[in-house]
Amino acid sequence: MLVGLGFLLASSRFLVERCADDDVDCKDCDAVASNPSRSKRGARRRHPILSLAIAAVLSGTALADDSSPVRLHPEASLRFRSELDVVADAAEPDRYRFRLRGRLGATYDVGPGLDIGGRLTTGSEDPTSSQLTLGHELDKQPLKLDRAFVRFRRDKWLELMVGKLPPVFRNRRLIWDPDVSPEGLSQALTFGDPNASLAGHLTVGEFILAEVDQARDAFMLVGQIGIALRRGPVEASLDLAVHDYPNVTRVVLDQSHGSNTVDAAGHLSNEFRLADALFEFSIRIPRGQLGGYAELSRNVRATPDAHALAVGLEFAANCPGLRLGYEFRRVERDAILDALAESAWYTERTAFQGHRVSAKLRLPSGWTLASSARSMRAIGEPAHRQLVWLVDAEWTL
Repeated sequence: MLVGLGFLLASSRFLVERCADDDVDCKDCDAVASNPSRSKRGARRRHPILSLAIAAVLSGTALADDSSPVRLHPEASLRFRSELDVVADAAEPDRYRFRLRGRLGATYDVGPGLDIGGRLTTGSEDPTSSQLTLGHELDKQPLKLDRAFVRFRRDKWLELMVGKLPPVFRNRRLIWDPDVSPEGLSQALTFGDPNASLAGHLTVGEFILAEVDQARDAFMLVGQIGIALRRGPVEASLDLAVHDYPNVTRVVLDQSHGSNTVDAAGHLSNEFRLADALFEFSIRIPRGQLGGYAELSRNVRATPDAHALAVGLEFAANCPGLRLGYEFRRVERDAILDALAESAWYTERTAFQGHRVSAKLRLPSGWTLASSARSMRAIGEPAHRQLVWLVDAEWTL
């Protein structure tokens, strides 16, 4: 782990010195300084000719014309990942694998304030991942409909969407994985200019979780209200939400990962109504941006009450695209619905606590090097511990 992190830091130092001393063109650094939100994406050289050619072939439209009502959003990546279990555990052997992800999204402007969108993506039936692991005896790989929606916008204060939607709620992956695409209806109201020093929002969603023949359907009802404050180099936000899952105990979730309490028939034993609070902040500093967050969630319908907590710090350098992070997470059993939870933390997605440190470096030509280490233990089972070191090399178009 130290070798991997040391390599990332040494590479970033070399690139920083090039930007500072060799008069290398680094326009992204100046852009980040004037627009700190760009630092979250990192500075990366694009391939406009290649991207335009691929998009033009796929769409048959002249994408160079800004007046075209069709917009394509292609994305592709190839990742090599090594997963090393530092604590010897026969249940979690070391793994080395190639993973592929491809996405093709499109939107069509129907008229003023109205557009239609959709996206195809690689992946399995699991809603929390769009990665394909290569090596399934040369089988054909699946392609899924990830999004299909109609969206109406009124100036900057109203947005309505219906269909299979992109993420519409703010969270730090504690309750929902970012790959989850909810199905139903959402309404969002924005108070004040989002770019002003003070703004707020109210978002409500009514989603279908499971449609069944011989029982009442399971739903997701979500409401979130938030406020954002900007003062000079400091930004902060607070979001409060309620996630209610009516009738979820009446169905068997195909994508359950086995960490929620279930009865003999495989139905969930506890109801789920989550009260969630998320606080985030960021501060612009001379060489980048420092941020942090804390999210606390409580399932008030569980017996007894179950809690989940995530606390983290992040640093994003202006140039090159270096990101460093630390997170502590504790998730009690039945605190969250494991079928929707983030897939990158633990074998089981609840009933654990742990620490994660990470480093990510975006290099020219679309390459990204990343290294992270996770130390975890099962709640109630002190003997069950994991220390996993991940190393990723990924190329993204």
